[in-house]
Amino acid sequence: MKDILLLTDKVRNTLILGESHFREFKSAWEGRPDNKKPRTTKSICADIGEALVSFANADGGAILIGVEDDGTITEYSTFR
Repeated sequence: MKDILLLTDKVRNTLILGESHFREFKSAWEGRPDNKKPRTTKSICADIGEALVSFANADGGAILIGVEDDGTITEYSTFR
């Protein structure tokens, strides 16, 4: 149980610190703020792949999926 609390703390701290060269947030939604719709799994995976390559060419990093650029956690339960 202690490991779960540590992971929760790590995610919370990552959200507070925001994006940087070592932290990326990937949204599960797309579109204007007043008209958001779910992104396709293929689109999300392409973004993740790009971030992973960037991190591999640098000193590593962390990716949080389902988080907006401003650190807001979004919910997306059905991947397409």
